[in-house]
Amino acid sequence: EIAVRIARTGEELGFQTVILGFGFWLAEMLMILFTILQFGWMLFAKEKNPRLATAGEAIGNWMRDVVRFFTGASEEKPFPFRDLG
Repeated sequence: EIAVRIARTGEELGFQTVILGFGFWLAEMLMILFTILQFGWMLFAKEKNPRLATAGEAIGNWMRDVVRFFTGASEEKPFPFRDLG
């Protein structure tokens, strides 16, 4: 029973790591895109786009949660394995 529980936990952790790793890569690509868009917005409009700033902050917070989970600094699983917020 304990060996089955450990195997299931390992499989679950592997699945979560793959999903979160792909999500992290996608978040990096979005952050690059948002940075380029915000730069262009500020270049022409002379002000920050608040929607891009808010989205970037939310993605950055999620990335922080993923890194904390991956490194063992937190046992709390990030989205999509828990609610956003």
